[in-house]
Amino acid sequence: MNQKSSGVITLAIVGKPNVGKSTFFNKVLNKDLSPVSEIPGTTKDLFVDNISYKNRIFKLIDSGGLKRKGKSKSDEQQYITKESLKAIYLADVVLFM
Repeated sequence: MNQKSSGVITLAIVGKPNVGKSTFFNKVLNKDLSPVSEIPGTTKDLFVDNISYKNRIFKLIDSGGLKRKGKSKSDEQQYITKESLKAIYLADVVLFM
């Protein structure tokens, strides 16, 4: 979904593991929707919610941490990477943390 077809601006929050993506997502939404932990790999699936700001609707997507290609060897990390890349593809704007 993109801004032209729906009027909604989709923002994906992506970056390395444990840099505060989920904390930022939760703070912006003022909810505890995405799990937060000091353990890398806590966020595995995409978390999506909408927020209204200045009469605009924004869809925020929280993703798991991205690792370099050579370091994404486990099935779990490959799944997290795939989901993060999906978030980037769906986004109008990407916030890289």
